[in-house]
Amino acid sequence: MSTLVRFRIVKLSPELQKEFDLPEVICADPNGFPFIEGQTFYSWLIDDNACEPATAYNYLNAVLPFLVTTQADSTGRYGQPAKTL
Repeated sequence: MSTLVRFRIVKLSPELQKEFDLPEVICADPNGFPFIEGQTFYSWLIDDNACEPATAYNYLNAVLPFLVTTQADSTGRYGQPAKTL
């Protein structure tokens, strides 16, 4: 049986946003790396559909549970879900 691992939304502090020129919200995959598709979806909601950031965040929260993946460790067995960021 595989373990379903979910993508996450990470809200960045104003200091990180300013220092590294990052958006307020970043989508991350189960390993903590940026998830470009989720980030693109969030940006599309705000830029092309004139959604408020809170609305875009809620839509993204609704979509991310469907973006799941299985994660196998080096032995080929399915591992534990990634730790939260």
